[in-house]
Amino acid sequence: CIYLCLSCSPTRHFTVPMVPDIHGSDTFPGEITHTHHYRSPITYKDKTVFMLGAGPSGIDIAIDMASQAKKVSGVMIAM
Repeated sequence: CIYLCLSCSPTRHFTVPMVPDIHGSDTFPGEITHTHHYRSPITYKDKTVFMLGAGPSGIDIAIDMASQAKKVSGVMIAM
């Protein structure tokens, strides 16, 4: 199972996650979530995770996920 986890800087109030329009996301075979919804690394046990964005919360969460996930990779982008 592949997860794409978005870590995007908020442009709105912190209670509303900023989710960019990503071309092709509608055909992505895995699950797409936002760091706003992250609660526990156990959700990602033995999963492959790709973190898109590297805000402070994204880095913290990627480190936390690594304790359970099979693999955590990521990229920092400028929008």
